[in-house]
Amino acid sequence: YFGEMIIKYIHDPMYGVNYILAYNLKDNNLATLGKKLTEAFGTYFDTPDINDDENGFCAEYHLDKGLFILMVIKRLTNSPEDKSVLAHECFHATEATLKSRGIKYCKETTEVWAYNIEMLVRIFSEDLGKKCTINKREIRRIIKLHKAKNV
Repeated sequence: YFGEMIIKYIHDPMYGVNYILAYNLKDNNLATLGKKLTEAFGTYFDTPDINDDENGFCAEYHLDKGLFILMVIKRLTNSPEDKSVLAHECFHATEATLKSRGIKYCKETTEVWAYNIEMLVRIFSEDLGKKCTINKREIRRIIKLHKAKNV
């Protein structure tokens, strides 16, 4: 109904946070997403349901392997509406990241928050509209990337 599920992963070495963005989900893809993430990172990911009236969600997982922030968006294209949902979820991801480091939102920290949101939106909006899917080769690449960052 929205095409194939796409998963993007980045590790932020500055804050030691692992960001995962999954988008273009079909009705049953949340269970599949949880399985793929569990396989990729060796830790159980419980993925909540998305209500019909929601466009996505942001969830944080404080795991032995570090902080993982999962952003799930039902549909993500180059449209202004979809990009605004990405920016919305990137705000929540930034909130989880910075609060985990004791950085509260205030006059002195607004630029820190703004730069983090800008970075996430820029990285995760790259290649929108291009066809790519996660497969076993991509999962192996993510595992290698994750292991290399945590050595």
